[in-house]
Amino acid sequence: MSHPLFPPQFLAAGISLEHIGVANLAWRREDALSIIEALHGTGVAVLGGDVLDTAEGHLAYNYSNWHIEPQPHELWPAFVGRSHRLATEYIAAYRQPDNSAYAFTLVLTDVPVSSAASPS
Repeated sequence: MSHPLFPPQFLAAGISLEHIGVANLAWRREDALSIIEALHGTGVAVLGGDVLDTAEGHLAYNYSNWHIEPQPHELWPAFVGRSHRLATEYIAAYRQPDNSAYAFTLVLTDVPVSSAASPS
């Protein structure tokens, strides 16, 4: 899978989700955090993501997720920075008592969404 918004050096580390009928990739915690770090300064926002854990040897959605929306009159660069902080905090803090091996999907965009204002 190729996606122009993901830093290319991270695509090989992605885990295909085709086995569950999803044309997407997921990354282990450290890789997901590294992707977000690599996005700093690019104008690419992390709109949210899903959490998957290992069930019977395969990754499956566990229905945990996060998302972020622009605040009224929030400029796009401010929203991008806030989206990176929220995604980093969520992924870094995510823990479940069963100590499963987690993976995370990331929803990215470089197009201002809803109420985010583009800087003039």
